[in-house]
Amino acid sequence: MSVLFRCRIERETLDRANCLAGENGTSTGELVRIFLTQFVKSGQCNLKLVDNNLVNREARDKMMRSLDDTDSW
Repeated sequence: MSVLFRCRIERETLDRANCLAGENGTSTGELVRIFLTQFVKSGQCNLKLVDNNLVNREARDKMMRSLDDTDSW
């Protein structure tokens, strides 16, 4: 059974991802499904991160706090 997975992402990033995915004959949702399936099957994340802010916990938490009105961050 499939479930709905939601996450927050900056609008510009999503718009660019949608455009690039379409140019490559797929969708952003399908790319997420492929990534998560590969991650689960291999147990590894084989991505080369080119933006250190993507893995900077402090920067991530600051962005998430700006998007969410809860105190969980």
